[in-house]
Amino acid sequence: MKRTQIYLDKEVSILLTRESEILHKTVSEIIRDSIREKFKSNSHSLREHVNSVFGIWKNRKIAPETYVRKLRKDRKI
Repeated sequence: MKRTQIYLDKEVSILLTRESEILHKTVSEIIRDSIREKFKSNSHSLREHVNSVFGIWKNRKIAPETYVRKLRKDRKI
């Protein structure tokens, strides 16, 4: 499992805490279940999109990492 940090506004945090108490689940479990449910119906569509771009970079003469660095070079953080 990969650990990820997210920021929640106060209202969402309260809702998740209440739901956690009602369902006797951790907030993390509720978030994971919600994400799975959200993307379950989209998995076929996501797979189609991934397959449609597979190999799109193969004829490029520049490495993807170099290309991204070049794009971000002038970006101010």
